[in-house]
This record gives sequence, C-alpha cells and structure tokens, in this order.
Amino acid sequence: MAVGSLIVLCAACSTGSSSHSAPGSPTETGTAGLRVAATAWSDAFLTGTVVEIRSMEGAPCLSTTNANSTGMESYLTGMRSAMEQHLGAPLGSIRITGVQVRNVTATTGDAEVQYALPASVVGNDNWVSYGYQDGQWKVTNCHAPIGGESQSASASTP
Repeated sequence: MAVGSLIVLCAACSTGSSSHSAPGSPTETGTAGLRVAATAWSDAFLTGTVVEIRSMEGAPCLSTTNANSTGMESYLTGMRSAMEQHLGAPLGSIRITGVQVRNVTATTGDAEVQYALPASVVGNDNWVSYGYQDGQWKVTNCHAPIGGESQSASASTP
C-alpha cells in the first residue's frame, strides 16, 4: 500500500545490459548517460529534495501539478517514512547493484535500477522511461524507480 503511493509523488511532483558502476554524466547521450540518469533518479527519489526530484523530471511530469514546495516536502517526508517501513531499511542505506537498460536511442530509453533488497519489496516492474530533454536524460513516464507492481496476463484473468 505504501509503495503504491510512490506513483502519486511522481505524478505530482538493448535488452538486459547492466552495470555495477555508471561512469559518465546524465548529459551524455546513449546508454552511459541513461544509466547515470537512472541512478540519479533513484538517489533523488529515495533521499533527495523536492527540487532534486523535479530537476530529474521531464516536461510530461512537470506539467501534472502546481503543488507548493511546503506541501510537497511534507508529503515526501511522510511517504519516505512509509517506504522505509515497507522496504525494511533506511532509504539512505539502500545500495544500488546495477542498472539495466532497453530500447535506447539517441533521445529515448528505458532503465531499471536494481537494488540490494529482496524482490518482494522492490517490486516487479520498475522500468522508467527517459527522454533526452534540455541537454540531459529526464524521466518522461513519471514512474518511481522502486516499488512498481504489474500483474501478468494470467494473474489478471478470473
């Protein structure tokens, strides 16, 4: 339940390759820059400020709210407390173990950050879409980098 709130914050505020470290910059086009951006998005989402989170969001995410900073900070604090309880660890202690990327072009791509946490708490669908905007990779589908859940077709049929 608490992890489902992650998506609310985001709305408000080549297959399988991975890396243990992400040298480079989110301003680089291509896979290296996308990996750095995915790591930066995870860091901002888990432990950054509202300003840091917003700086990683692309135009589609920024247009979804006009919430004030104080309200967003308060919401972020409460959401992070619930996340720590659900994940069973302080957010600042969560270690990234890799980043997978797929569908990378010069201006778009998807990335999934992997964590040193049990799959049961991380979620089964943490793919985030990015676009190269204003000279750097930014989140374009407004998804959280952790806690995503999707159901398989067989699980959704009665």
